[in-house]
Amino acid sequence: MRWLTLTLPLMALASLAGCAAMDSFNQADADSRKGGAIDRAKAEELRKQEGLKQVKVEKEDQLLQTTREKERMDRRLVAAQSELQRQDAALADALDKKRITQQQYADLKKQQDSLKADMSSLQIKDRNDQRAKQSDPKVEAAKEKQLDELKERKKKLEAALAAAMKS
Repeated sequence: MRWLTLTLPLMALASLAGCAAMDSFNQADADSRKGGAIDRAKAEELRKQEGLKQVKVEKEDQLLQTTREKERMDRRLVAAQSELQRQDAALADALDKKRITQQQYADLKKQQDSLKADMSSLQIKDRNDQRAKQSDPKVEAAKEKQLDELKERKKKLEAALAAAMKS
Protein backbone atom coordinates (compact mmCIF):
# COMPACT_ATOMS: atom_id res chain seq x y z
CA MET A 1 0.00 0.00 0.00
CA ARG A 2 2.86 2.27 0.69
CA TRP A 3 4.21 1.95 -2.83
CA LEU A 4 0.71 2.76 -4.06
CA THR A 5 0.74 6.07 -2.18
CA LEU A 6 4.09 6.88 -3.78
CA THR A 7 3.19 5.60 -7.21
CA LEU A 8 -0.10 7.44 -7.48
CA PRO A 9 1.41 10.95 -7.17
CA LEU A 10 4.22 9.97 -9.53
CA MET A 11 1.73 8.75 -12.11
CA ALA A 12 -0.30 11.95 -11.76
CA LEU A 13 2.84 14.00 -12.18
CA ALA A 14 3.88 12.00 -15.24
CA SER A 15 0.46 12.41 -16.83
CA LEU A 16 0.57 16.18 -16.21
CA ALA A 17 4.02 16.37 -17.79
CA GLY A 18 2.72 14.39 -20.74
CA CYS A 19 -0.22 16.77 -21.10
CA ALA A 20 2.08 19.77 -20.99
CA ALA A 21 4.35 18.21 -23.60
CA MET A 22 1.36 17.37 -25.74
CA ASP A 23 0.05 20.94 -25.37
CA SER A 24 3.43 22.31 -26.51
CA PHE A 25 3.42 19.89 -29.40
CA ASN A 26 -0.11 20.91 -30.38
CA GLN A 27 0.81 24.61 -30.16
CA ALA A 28 3.91 24.10 -32.32
CA ASP A 29 1.87 22.06 -34.78
CA ALA A 30 -0.77 24.83 -34.97
CA ASP A 31 1.90 27.50 -35.43
CA SER A 32 3.52 25.64 -38.30
CA ARG A 33 0.28 24.96 -40.18
CA LYS A 34 -0.77 27.16 -43.10
CA GLY A 35 -2.06 30.46 -41.75
CA GLY A 36 -0.50 29.81 -38.36
CA ALA A 37 1.64 32.17 -36.31
CA ILE A 38 4.75 31.43 -38.38
CA ASP A 39 2.98 32.25 -41.65
CA ARG A 40 1.53 35.41 -40.14
CA ALA A 41 4.98 36.50 -38.95
CA LYS A 42 6.45 35.79 -42.39
CA ALA A 43 3.67 37.75 -44.08
CA GLU A 44 4.18 40.68 -41.71
CA GLU A 45 7.92 40.67 -42.42
CA LEU A 46 7.26 40.61 -46.18
CA ARG A 47 4.89 43.59 -45.83
CA LYS A 48 7.58 45.49 -43.94
CA GLN A 49 10.16 44.68 -46.61
CA GLU A 50 7.81 45.78 -49.39
CA GLY A 51 7.14 49.02 -47.52
CA LEU A 52 10.87 49.66 -47.18
CA LYS A 53 11.39 48.93 -50.87
CA GLN A 54 8.64 51.38 -51.75
CA VAL A 55 10.18 54.08 -49.55
CA LYS A 56 13.57 53.44 -51.17
CA VAL A 57 12.10 53.76 -54.66
CA GLU A 58 10.33 57.00 -53.70
CA LYS A 59 13.54 58.46 -52.26
CA GLU A 60 15.47 57.48 -55.39
CA ASP A 61 12.79 59.12 -57.55
CA GLN A 62 12.97 62.29 -55.45
CA LEU A 63 16.74 62.34 -55.73
CA LEU A 64 16.57 61.89 -59.50
CA GLN A 65 13.98 64.65 -59.83
CA THR A 66 16.03 66.99 -57.65
CA THR A 67 19.16 66.24 -59.66
CA ARG A 68 17.33 66.99 -62.90
CA GLU A 69 15.94 70.24 -61.52
CA LYS A 70 19.39 71.34 -60.38
CA GLU A 71 20.92 70.46 -63.75
CA ARG A 72 18.16 72.44 -65.46
CA MET A 73 18.84 75.43 -63.19
CA ASP A 74 22.56 75.15 -63.96
CA ARG A 75 21.89 75.14 -67.70
CA ARG A 76 19.61 78.18 -67.39
CA LEU A 77 22.17 80.08 -65.32
CA VAL A 78 25.00 79.26 -67.72
CA ALA A 79 22.87 80.31 -70.69
CA ALA A 80 21.92 83.58 -68.98
CA GLN A 81 25.57 84.30 -68.16
CA SER A 82 26.51 83.62 -71.76
CA GLU A 83 23.79 85.96 -73.01
CA LEU A 84 25.04 88.67 -70.67
CA GLN A 85 28.56 88.28 -72.05
CA ARG A 86 27.23 88.64 -75.61
CA GLN A 87 25.24 91.67 -74.55
CA ASP A 88 28.34 93.16 -72.90
CA ALA A 89 30.25 92.72 -76.15
CA ALA A 90 27.41 94.30 -78.12
CA LEU A 91 27.34 97.24 -75.72
CA ALA A 92 31.09 97.80 -76.06
CA ASP A 93 30.82 97.46 -79.85
CA ALA A 94 28.03 100.04 -79.96
CA LEU A 95 30.19 102.47 -78.02
CA ASP A 96 33.20 101.82 -80.26
CA LYS A 97 31.14 102.43 -83.40
CA LYS A 98 29.62 105.58 -81.87
CA ARG A 99 26.08 104.23 -82.07
CA ILE A 100 25.54 105.22 -78.44
CA THR A 101 26.88 108.09 -76.37
CA GLN A 102 29.26 107.72 -73.46
CA GLN A 103 26.40 108.60 -71.07
CA GLN A 104 24.09 105.98 -72.60
CA TYR A 105 26.92 103.46 -72.39
CA ALA A 106 27.52 104.30 -68.71
CA ASP A 107 23.81 103.95 -67.86
CA LEU A 108 23.42 100.69 -69.75
CA LYS A 109 26.68 99.32 -68.38
CA LYS A 110 25.56 100.13 -64.83
CA GLN A 111 22.31 98.23 -65.38
CA GLN A 112 24.18 95.36 -66.96
CA ASP A 113 26.71 95.16 -64.11
CA SER A 114 23.87 95.10 -61.60
CA LEU A 115 22.23 92.30 -63.56
CA LYS A 116 25.52 90.37 -63.71
CA ALA A 117 26.01 90.74 -59.95
CA ASP A 118 22.50 89.47 -59.23
CA MET A 119 22.99 86.59 -61.67
CA SER A 120 26.31 85.65 -60.06
CA SER A 121 24.74 85.83 -56.61
CA LEU A 122 21.99 83.46 -57.71
CA GLN A 123 24.53 81.12 -59.26
CA ILE A 124 26.62 81.06 -56.08
CA LYS A 125 23.53 80.42 -53.98
CA ASP A 126 22.52 77.57 -56.26
CA ARG A 127 25.97 75.98 -56.10
CA ASN A 128 26.07 76.31 -52.31
CA ASP A 129 22.68 74.63 -52.08
CA GLN A 130 23.93 71.83 -54.29
CA ARG A 131 27.02 71.33 -52.14
CA ALA A 132 24.88 71.30 -49.01
CA LYS A 133 22.55 68.87 -50.80
CA GLN A 134 19.57 71.03 -49.92
CA SER A 135 16.49 70.47 -51.99
CA ASP A 136 13.70 72.47 -50.44
CA PRO A 137 11.04 72.89 -53.14
CA LYS A 138 10.20 76.39 -51.86
CA VAL A 139 13.84 77.48 -52.17
CA GLU A 140 14.09 75.99 -55.65
CA ALA A 141 10.88 77.74 -56.71
CA ALA A 142 12.19 81.04 -55.33
CA LYS A 143 15.42 80.63 -57.30
CA GLU A 144 13.43 79.86 -60.47
CA LYS A 145 11.33 82.97 -59.89
CA GLN A 146 14.43 85.08 -59.30
CA LEU A 147 16.02 83.74 -62.48
CA ASP A 148 12.86 84.57 -64.45
CA GLU A 149 12.94 88.11 -63.04
CA LEU A 150 16.60 88.45 -64.02
CA LYS A 151 15.81 87.27 -67.53
CA GLU A 152 13.04 89.86 -67.74
CA ARG A 153 15.47 92.57 -66.64
CA LYS A 154 17.93 91.35 -69.28
CA LYS A 155 15.25 91.64 -71.98
CA LYS A 156 14.50 95.20 -70.89
CA LEU A 157 18.19 95.99 -71.00
CA GLU A 158 18.42 94.56 -74.52
CA ALA A 159 15.45 96.68 -75.57
CA ALA A 160 17.06 99.77 -74.03
CA LEU A 161 20.31 99.06 -75.88
CA ALA A 162 18.42 98.61 -79.16
CA ALA A 163 16.50 101.85 -78.56
CA ALA A 164 19.70 103.73 -77.70
CA MET A 165 21.36 102.50 -80.89
CA LYS A 166 18.43 103.69 -83.00
CA SER A 167 18.48 107.22 -81.62
